[in-house]
Amino acid sequence: MKPQIKRGKSITEISFWLDVFSMDSTRMLDSMAHRFVDSIKPSTIEDYGGRKPLFQESIEYYNSKELKEKIRKIVKSPRTKSKK
Repeated sequence: MKPQIKRGKSITEISFWLDVFSMDSTRMLDSMAHRFVDSIKPSTIEDYGGRKPLFQESIEYYNSKELKEKIRKIVKSPRTKSKK
């Protein structure tokens, strides 16, 4: 089975992003996402039934300066070779 590559994405661009986001960076982003979701408080709006407004909070966080700064730090941090 051939790997699917989206139209307009060159192999060079894909390999660049794979290099930028090493396994350590990926783990850092993953744990950051988990901490963010865990930090969302249940809604007080009755229609939510005490559930967390995950979609709304995630979109707001995605557009925030805070997230952009955190990602910039991760990308600029020195890369370590991941253990095999």
